[in-house]
Amino acid sequence: MSKPFYEKKSAGILSLLLPAAGVLFIVVMVFFRWHVLYLKVDKSIFGGFTIRQVVKDSLKSMKINYRGSDLILPVLILFTLFMILYIGYLGLRKRLGLRFGLFDKLYDSFRVVSYILPALYILLIGYLFMIKNYRPEAKAAMNRQLICWIIFLYAVCVLWMLLVVIRPLLPPKNSFLNQTIDRFRLASRLAPVVMLPVLLRLLHHTSGYILRKENLMEMKMNWSATIARYKELGIGTGMKCSIFHGFGFWFLILGIVLYLGGLSFKYVVDTLNEDNEDDATTADNEGEKTTADNEGDQDNGSE
Repeated sequence: MSKPFYEKKSAGILSLLLPAAGVLFIVVMVFFRWHVLYLKVDKSIFGGFTIRQVVKDSLKSMKINYRGSDLILPVLILFTLFMILYIGYLGLRKRLGLRFGLFDKLYDSFRVVSYILPALYILLIGYLFMIKNYRPEAKAAMNRQLICWIIFLYAVCVLWMLLVVIRPLLPPKNSFLNQTIDRFRLASRLAPVVMLPVLLRLLHHTSGYILRKENLMEMKMNWSATIARYKELGIGTGMKCSIFHGFGFWFLILGIVLYLGGLSFKYVVDTLNEDNEDDATTADNEGEKTTADNEGDQDNGSE
């Protein structure tokens, strides 16, 4: 009798390869065209641009327009994120009684810092709001730094997804990351998948993307007008010009599908194997109980 599919070694390997392939597609999609211009005159011509080119152009633009005051905004944002995580840690620690190993040791060793950090944060916020015209300056700085934040968050998402995928291959450790993944099982896996489309949507507001998309649209309009004039003259009936999503876009979709599909398949395999182990354990316990009862009956009979 053949084993069920979830007990086969190939099922476990497939549950690792599918999400790993998804992460790989999400990484390599930046090197393939995001938008493609298709032009057919006497022969077919393909143009377009990749996410890598957009990032490169945006970084060049940011370097040209860089100001020293631009450092205030990232410091403020990182400080804000740190305070949110810190307050969440205190809430989990005091109200739910959860413990986080190294973080608890740091908190106990530097308890005074826990009172200084909120005060520094309040002073920093107050100082920034007292600066005249800070809001428009902050908006301009954010536009210049947007590509850096996209790169940073994209790297965090990819690394987190990779950690989730390869975690079964790593030795079990009672670390904060492992506890977070186990405690927030669904959210820890869906958060990067939700974040990636948001980051790519924000990419549309960067200078590199706007410039390349405008050039592509202008080229399409010029060729479409030329093709329309040729068609009015009764020539060039086979000419075409269009813009569509390239392999980069579809690699992102495929990567997300493989990642979620692989994790879902792994969940099914693990659940079925756990149920099978529970059934086997229950059967063993019942067998031991029956054996013990029979031995007791035999002892009573001999007496």
